[in-house]
Amino acid sequence: MKIVVFLSFLWFSYIYSQGSFSDTINIDRLSNQEVKEMINRCWPKVKDTIYYSDYFDGIKLMYSRYASFLDSNNIVYGPISIYDIFVKEKKTSFGFKEETNYTVKEIYQLVPPYELILIESSEEKNGFTIKRKLEKKDNIYISYFDNGKFIETDTIFDFKYSLNDDWAKFWFNFDTAAPVNSVLETKKNLNYTTFEFEPNYTTLISREDKLINGVRKKFITTQYTDEFGVNTAISDEFLTIVEERIGDDYLHVIEDKEKALNFESQPDFGLFSYIGVDVRFCAQLKAPDDNKDISNVIFEIIGNQNPFDTTSQQLFFSENGKNYMEIRPQPDYISEVSEFEISDNLKETDFYPIKDPDVIQMAKNATKGIHSKRKKIELLMNFVNKYIIYSKDDYSQWHISVYNIINTRNGVCQDYAELFTTLARSIGIACKTVGGYALDPINGLLCGHAWNEVEINGKWYGVDPTWNMWLPTLYHYKENSLPINLNASIYFLRLKSITNTNGEVLKFD
Repeated sequence: MKIVVFLSFLWFSYIYSQGSFSDTINIDRLSNQEVKEMINRCWPKVKDTIYYSDYFDGIKLMYSRYASFLDSNNIVYGPISIYDIFVKEKKTSFGFKEETNYTVKEIYQLVPPYELILIESSEEKNGFTIKRKLEKKDNIYISYFDNGKFIETDTIFDFKYSLNDDWAKFWFNFDTAAPVNSVLETKKNLNYTTFEFEPNYTTLISREDKLINGVRKKFITTQYTDEFGVNTAISDEFLTIVEERIGDDYLHVIEDKEKALNFESQPDFGLFSYIGVDVRFCAQLKAPDDNKDISNVIFEIIGNQNPFDTTSQQLFFSENGKNYMEIRPQPDYISEVSEFEISDNLKETDFYPIKDPDVIQMAKNATKGIHSKRKKIELLMNFVNKYIIYSKDDYSQWHISVYNIINTRNGVCQDYAELFTTLARSIGIACKTVGGYALDPINGLLCGHAWNEVEINGKWYGVDPTWNMWLPTLYHYKENSLPINLNASIYFLRLKSITNTNGEVLKFD
């Protein structure tokens, strides 16, 4: 299980200000039954490794790797959970570049009494290493400290700590009766540097179903306050923190492995930064494939940049100092295709092994007996939609090649699109993976999504294998390739008009 909370303990004190709360809930520890339910819910649903990046004011400071394992054969303690964390930090202080490596290992029993067995950490900086360890020996805990110059040990006779204590701070994740704005107080919160207990005050902000990577998932948002300001964390139903904003400028966010390891990378707009959409538009919509009575929609773009691409369906103009986007859902193609684009989107790459006989055979089997390019595309889209099982653990590292997708048969919208690109190219259909936004009409938001464009008779056409449908729809909005840092508070699509196919025009103030 990926209980990803260690990073904040390493770099922030996490001493929450209590303030004045009118509806504080005091939970010191969970019952054994609650811990058991949490284990049963989370362990089967996660992968072994996920990656995070940390940015301050848009500058990459560090990445972290979290690995979780289950060992069922421990002779002394029975089944145990093992968490291994590695963090690399790079920064410049007084003109000097510093690099620091942190490691943490944490082991708990997975059967009652769910006790902590080991916490050990190390910090390597400028050739020096500081090591700390807290280890259970029989019925006592022994602490160790080693800074390379001297070693300290201490016996702690009255120390007890278990998953019951550690997971109490996640009580909001599985107690659905607690009202929004409730404050959870847990007094037995372990500081992983001092091995001392600190109070923890967390406010429940929301429980929501949100559209992420093309599917709807459950998330909770919580807040806490410390000397850095008001901090917000978003976690999924499996207790994984997927995004955390510390103060105004610090972002801790899950990323794919390649991006996380690159210290030159820039932060994306994040899983939980959206483009707001006028709810009056959402109220007019039907199912994604059933809005044929709308021929034209005009939005005013509120924001300091235009995050959208220009296509046959997405057109832009300005009037009186305001920027507008016109959506035309009727044209069935995206844009014209050049000879260079066709050649470029038939290439084999390390990620797209289109000359592999097994890949070619997979595509041929999916399109067996069909000669029409359009029908082949339709069959490939249907095949990919059924071949991949949408992964609920969609915050793990992205697949490093299409073989990972084929072998695991799980993934998110990006993986559906990448497999489709590979199969299409393998049988001579020019294809590319494109990024954009899918409309979540329930919440009035445009959310990150990926799909494909395929070449037919010199034109690009859109297909979405995750949703198993042809584009265009009023639910898909293609992004441009310019770097942009979206902030949901300043980007908004304000509805100005809707024109129906019968000529009726609905105008909105």
